[in-house]
Amino acid sequence: WAHAAGWTLLPTEWSIALPPDLVVATGTMPESAVPTSDGAHLLVVESGALPPVIRILDPATLATQRVVDRKNLYGDPLADAQGAGFWVGTGNESNLVHVDASSGALDRTIELPKGFWPGGLARSPDGKTLAVSGDLADTVLLVDLASGKLTSVAETAKHPAGLVFSRDGKRLYVSEFYTGVLHAI
Repeated sequence: WAHAAGWTLLPTEWSIALPPDLVVATGTMPESAVPTSDGAHLLVVESGALPPVIRILDPATLATQRVVDRKNLYGDPLADAQGAGFWVGTGNESNLVHVDASSGALDRTIELPKGFWPGGLARSPDGKTLAVSGDLADTVLLVDLASGKLTSVAETAKHPAGLVFSRDGKRLYVSEFYTGVLHAI
Protein backbone atom coordinates (compact mmCIF):
# COMPACT_ATOMS: atom_id res chain seq x y z
CA TRP A 1 0.00 0.00 0.00
CA ALA A 2 1.58 3.28 -1.10
CA HIS A 3 1.80 6.14 1.40
CA ALA A 4 1.50 9.82 0.43
CA ALA A 5 4.53 12.04 0.96
CA GLY A 6 4.52 13.77 4.34
CA TRP A 7 2.28 11.17 5.98
CA THR A 8 3.36 8.72 8.68
CA LEU A 9 1.76 5.33 9.13
CA LEU A 10 1.26 4.50 12.81
CA PRO A 11 1.36 0.94 14.24
CA THR A 12 -2.42 1.19 14.57
CA GLU A 13 -2.59 1.64 10.78
CA TRP A 14 -3.81 5.22 11.20
CA SER A 15 -1.98 7.87 9.17
CA ILE A 16 -1.00 11.30 10.43
CA ALA A 17 0.65 14.33 8.87
CA LEU A 18 1.93 17.67 10.09
CA PRO A 19 -0.52 20.56 9.71
CA PRO A 20 -0.10 22.36 6.36
CA ASP A 21 0.12 25.83 7.96
CA LEU A 22 1.52 27.50 11.06
CA VAL A 23 0.05 26.22 14.30
CA VAL A 24 0.71 27.47 17.82
CA ALA A 25 -0.63 26.16 21.10
CA THR A 26 -2.30 28.68 23.36
CA GLY A 27 -2.62 28.51 27.11
CA THR A 28 -6.37 28.03 27.42
CA MET A 29 -9.47 28.50 25.28
CA PRO A 30 -8.58 31.30 22.84
CA GLU A 31 -11.58 33.58 22.24
CA SER A 32 -10.18 35.73 19.47
CA ALA A 33 -7.48 36.47 16.94
CA VAL A 34 -7.46 40.19 16.12
CA PRO A 35 -4.63 42.05 14.36
CA THR A 36 -3.52 45.48 15.52
CA SER A 37 -4.02 48.28 13.01
CA ASP A 38 -0.30 48.57 12.34
CA GLY A 39 -0.18 44.85 11.48
CA ALA A 40 2.69 44.22 13.90
CA HIS A 41 0.75 42.12 16.44
CA LEU A 42 -1.97 39.48 16.64
CA LEU A 43 -4.08 39.70 19.81
CA VAL A 44 -5.43 36.50 21.35
CA VAL A 45 -7.64 36.63 24.44
CA GLU A 46 -7.38 33.39 26.40
CA SER A 47 -10.06 32.98 29.03
CA GLY A 48 -10.73 29.40 29.98
CA ALA A 49 -9.67 27.01 32.74
CA LEU A 50 -6.25 28.64 33.26
CA PRO A 51 -5.77 32.25 34.42
CA PRO A 52 -6.82 34.66 31.65
CA VAL A 53 -4.16 36.35 29.53
CA ILE A 54 -3.81 38.38 26.37
CA ARG A 55 -1.24 36.58 24.23
CA ILE A 56 0.36 38.95 21.74
CA LEU A 57 1.81 37.09 18.75
CA ASP A 58 3.91 37.94 15.72
CA PRO A 59 1.40 37.61 12.84
CA ALA A 60 3.97 36.16 10.42
CA THR A 61 5.45 33.45 12.65
CA LEU A 62 2.89 33.12 15.48
CA ALA A 63 5.77 33.44 17.95
CA THR A 64 4.73 34.91 21.30
CA GLN A 65 5.90 38.51 21.61
CA ARG A 66 4.53 38.99 25.12
CA VAL A 67 1.81 37.82 27.48
CA VAL A 68 -0.33 40.29 29.44
CA ASP A 69 -1.84 38.83 32.61
CA ARG A 70 -5.27 40.05 33.70
CA LYS A 71 -7.49 38.78 36.47
CA ASN A 72 -10.53 38.76 34.16
CA LEU A 73 -10.95 38.96 30.39
CA TYR A 74 -13.84 38.36 28.05
CA GLY A 75 -14.62 38.83 24.36
CA ASP A 76 -12.77 40.08 21.33
CA PRO A 77 -10.34 42.96 21.66
CA LEU A 78 -10.91 46.03 19.50
CA ALA A 79 -7.78 47.37 17.80
CA ASP A 80 -7.31 51.14 17.72
CA ALA A 81 -7.89 52.76 14.33
CA GLN A 82 -4.12 53.35 14.10
CA GLY A 83 -1.07 51.96 15.85
CA ALA A 84 -0.63 49.05 18.24
CA GLY A 85 -3.19 49.85 20.95
CA PHE A 86 -6.42 48.00 21.68
CA TRP A 87 -9.39 47.84 24.05
CA VAL A 88 -10.62 44.68 25.78
CA GLY A 89 -13.35 43.92 28.32
CA THR A 90 -12.61 42.53 31.77
CA GLY A 91 -15.65 40.29 32.25
CA ASN A 92 -16.92 40.37 35.81
CA GLU A 93 -14.70 43.34 36.75
CA SER A 94 -16.97 45.38 34.43
CA ASN A 95 -14.20 47.57 33.02
CA LEU A 96 -12.64 48.27 29.67
CA VAL A 97 -8.86 48.38 29.59
CA HIS A 98 -6.64 49.86 26.91
CA VAL A 99 -3.35 48.09 26.23
CA ASP A 100 -0.32 49.00 24.11
CA ALA A 101 0.55 45.77 22.28
CA SER A 102 4.12 46.96 21.64
CA SER A 103 4.94 47.14 25.34
CA GLY A 104 2.11 45.20 27.00
CA ALA A 105 1.39 48.23 29.21
CA LEU A 106 -2.16 48.94 30.39
CA ASP A 107 -2.52 52.67 29.93
CA ARG A 108 -6.22 53.40 30.50
CA THR A 109 -9.26 51.96 32.27
CA ILE A 110 -12.92 52.89 31.79
CA GLU A 111 -15.23 51.76 34.58
CA LEU A 112 -18.63 50.40 33.57
CA PRO A 113 -21.64 49.70 35.82
CA LYS A 114 -21.13 46.76 38.19
CA GLY A 115 -22.48 43.48 36.80
CA PHE A 116 -22.26 44.76 33.22
CA TRP A 117 -19.82 42.09 31.91
CA PRO A 118 -18.55 43.80 28.74
CA GLY A 119 -18.52 41.58 25.66
CA GLY A 120 -18.71 43.10 22.19
CA LEU A 121 -16.94 46.34 21.26
CA ALA A 122 -17.32 48.66 18.26
CA ARG A 123 -15.89 52.08 17.43
CA SER A 124 -17.94 54.70 15.63
CA PRO A 125 -16.67 55.72 12.18
CA ASP A 126 -15.55 59.11 13.51
CA GLY A 127 -13.53 57.34 16.24
CA LYS A 128 -15.13 59.33 19.07
CA THR A 129 -17.52 56.75 20.51
CA LEU A 130 -17.09 53.21 21.71
CA ALA A 131 -20.14 50.91 21.88
CA VAL A 132 -19.98 48.14 24.49
CA SER A 133 -22.44 45.26 24.87
CA GLY A 134 -23.22 44.15 28.43
CA ASP A 135 -23.63 40.41 28.28
CA LEU A 136 -25.23 40.13 31.72
CA ALA A 137 -26.80 43.60 31.86
CA ASP A 138 -28.80 43.17 28.63
CA THR A 139 -27.82 46.68 27.55
CA VAL A 140 -25.47 48.47 25.20
CA LEU A 141 -23.52 51.47 26.44
CA LEU A 142 -22.03 54.26 24.37
CA VAL A 143 -18.80 55.69 25.78
CA ASP A 144 -17.15 58.98 24.81
CA LEU A 145 -13.53 57.92 24.22
CA ALA A 146 -12.03 61.33 24.96
CA SER A 147 -13.58 61.59 28.44
CA GLY A 148 -14.34 57.94 29.24
CA LYS A 149 -17.87 58.98 30.23
CA LEU A 150 -21.00 56.96 29.45
CA THR A 151 -23.15 58.97 27.04
CA SER A 152 -26.07 56.65 26.30
CA VAL A 153 -27.68 53.38 27.35
CA ALA A 154 -29.85 51.19 25.11
CA GLU A 155 -31.73 48.23 26.58
CA THR A 156 -31.79 45.04 24.55
CA ALA A 157 -33.21 41.58 25.12
CA LYS A 158 -30.94 38.85 26.53
CA HIS A 159 -27.18 38.72 26.04
CA PRO A 160 -26.25 41.36 23.46
CA ALA A 161 -23.00 40.31 21.82
CA GLY A 162 -21.62 41.45 18.46
CA LEU A 163 -21.74 45.14 17.58
CA VAL A 164 -21.00 47.16 14.46
CA PHE A 165 -21.74 50.74 13.47
CA SER A 166 -23.15 51.58 10.04
CA ARG A 167 -20.64 53.35 7.78
CA ASP A 168 -22.27 56.72 8.43
CA GLY A 169 -22.36 56.07 12.20
CA LYS A 170 -26.09 56.73 12.47
CA ARG A 171 -27.00 53.15 13.41
CA LEU A 172 -25.56 50.52 15.65
CA TYR A 173 -26.32 46.89 14.85
CA VAL A 174 -26.52 44.56 17.85
CA SER A 175 -26.67 40.78 17.65
CA GLU A 176 -28.22 38.95 20.57
CA PHE A 177 -26.73 35.62 21.46
CA TYR A 178 -29.63 34.30 23.53
CA THR A 179 -32.62 35.37 21.39
CA GLY A 180 -31.03 34.96 17.96
CA VAL A 181 -32.09 38.40 16.73
CA LEU A 182 -30.36 41.45 15.32
CA HIS A 183 -31.32 44.97 16.37
CA ALA A 184 -30.68 48.23 14.58
CA ILE A 185 -30.44 50.99 17.19
